[in-house]
Amino acid sequence: MEDIQPISDAEQAAFCVELAKRLNMLRRQDHLCDITLVTKDEKEFKAHRNVLSAASPFFFKLLQSDMKENREGIVRFEEISGAVMEDVLEFIYTGSVEVTQENCKDLIAAANYLLIPGLKTVSERFLERQMSEANCISTFYFAEMYQCDELITNTRKFIHANFASVAEMDEFLNLEAKEVE
Repeated sequence: MEDIQPISDAEQAAFCVELAKRLNMLRRQDHLCDITLVTKDEKEFKAHRNVLSAASPFFFKLLQSDMKENREGIVRFEEISGAVMEDVLEFIYTGSVEVTQENCKDLIAAANYLLIPGLKTVSERFLERQMSEANCISTFYFAEMYQCDELITNTRKFIHANFASVAEMDEFLNLEAKEVE
């Protein structure tokens, strides 16, 4: 009798990707979903408790508790919009998301709240690539507010490396703001 060889890492990775695609397809078809997420703009999203719990310590704790949300199968989010929740679920189910100028800060805030570090990191890196002399100071304060350690470090480096032009830009923006008043 022949020994059965274990599957390779590549075969295992392909299996995991295919499994995630199928779970996402089930979610999109509302098949076997057992939880509903309701956003601040009243959009509803069906999902699977086990997938959410595996992806996020926030959901794990919430869905293991005796809280009303767990018993009723409905979780309401007063701070997350439907568009952002769709992106969050896309990331949870597929590991990828389209980060844009319009959604990157909202994704960071949602990822921080829901404890999804991978989503937070992807969004932080997008924000870092958009950094300029005009927005580096506000980016730094935003990064501090949401504990984006890598972004804080890289924003500090950017500000130090471009100190003269950042100071000039800040002075220019302050003058411009005073003129508008």
